[in-house]
Amino acid sequence: MTYYLAVTLGMLMCLGILFGTFVYSLTLALNTKDATKVDPIK
Repeated sequence: MTYYLAVTLGMLMCLGILFGTFVYSLTLALNTKDATKVDPIK
């Protein structure tokens, strides 16, 4: 039982790191400050 718990927690940690990296890269790619320089909001 402890083995399955350790595997599950490790997998959740890996998925969390991957998801966090994905969200971080999206925030860098979709930089709203840079977008308002090109097309200012009126």
